[in-house]
Amino acid sequence: RQVGAPLGRPMPACSGWVLHLRTVGLFLLASECNAGRPKTAVVLQGGGAKGAFQAGVLRSICHTEYADSWSLLAGTSIGALNAAYLAQFKPSEQCSHAVPALERAWSSINSSTDLMVRTGDTTPCELNSGIWVLADLQYQNTGGFTCEMRPALKLYSRLVDVEKIRTSGMALGVPAVSLESGLARYFNETASSDELFKGLVASGTLVPMVAPVEIAGERFMDGGVRANLPILHALERGAERVLAILLNPLELERPAQFPRPDQSDQLKQRFLFLLDVFYDAEFMSDMREACYRFPSAEILAYVPKEPLGRMLDFSRATLAERLQRGTSSGARFVPDLCSELGLARGAGGMPAEAWLLVASGAAAAASVLAACRLAASRCAKSAALQWQAVPQAVSEDDLELCETVGHRRSKGRVIED
Repeated sequence: RQVGAPLGRPMPACSGWVLHLRTVGLFLLASECNAGRPKTAVVLQGGGAKGAFQAGVLRSICHTEYADSWSLLAGTSIGALNAAYLAQFKPSEQCSHAVPALERAWSSINSSTDLMVRTGDTTPCELNSGIWVLADLQYQNTGGFTCEMRPALKLYSRLVDVEKIRTSGMALGVPAVSLESGLARYFNETASSDELFKGLVASGTLVPMVAPVEIAGERFMDGGVRANLPILHALERGAERVLAILLNPLELERPAQFPRPDQSDQLKQRFLFLLDVFYDAEFMSDMREACYRFPSAEILAYVPKEPLGRMLDFSRATLAERLQRGTSSGARFVPDLCSELGLARGAGGMPAEAWLLVASGAAAAASVLAACRLAASRCAKSAALQWQAVPQAVSEDDLELCETVGHRRSKGRVIED
């Protein structure tokens, strides 16, 4: 951290290097200098066709004290498209022009083929339990991809004028993940028109179903792998209040029963559940850091009361229903997301043991944290956390530290923080 900057407080506008603790280990992240730092941000989660719900929630927000209060938009995947669309309008025009226009844009979509189709075909590209295996086999055998985003490129070009974003006065941040480094890169309003548009497309690119997007010689894919709800990014850019619109309930919906190989529908649901678990772990990691580093920030959330359904169901009727759920009583308002998740603010949000790991050296800390993650995957789902199996490389002292550093039980599931 910058010399003299107290732990647990937001960094100054122009800071030095920040030691950044993540589930995958430790790395250094350069913070950015931003003179016109926004105070309120809208952050939009990724989730495919569920994104129509966000347009409805935004309409509801426009009838509250938060109307036209935001000057930063951050979003991932479909949330990135929503954010980029809104960022074409001035901060003062968000409720009068941007949100109504976003609703009309969603109403113009007819089916999933408006975004993605099977390669060399016009049929829908459905997300199911076997698609990743088939996609990988096809790529290995033919060098091609199962699906392509030709329709999405046309849709993005029709809906988003990058030059309007660059001149609107609205700040924007959309993440995409580098296949070379595995890290998220944020594309913002200061990027070149070409890079910003490609970054927007890359943020919603589901590799290996579709080809990654190449930007300046580097390949990028879906930003949801590392930052499906970029609250931390908004706070790092100076937001003091975050209005986050989620596309999944905070409680994961488990499949009814464990599938047998011949139960394809249950296998599909199990696969999607495990995908949700992966995203949930990343989300909790970011939230723990956000609550720790920015204890005075307001982090408010709008969360679906019930699951919104399939992420690739872009049928007009389904989109209209999701939009309506957002505008009516389908969203639950969470006034403090940190408190809702059981995450303490400031110094209470990161145990001292975690900082001892940092002091002991990045390589050693990364090794122990990796062992924690592996052990966590084998943690029994019982009322009291018990270790069912332990990797040989993990000592008993390390296991005790793992339990201290980051496991919590929430609403019937075990989450690695």
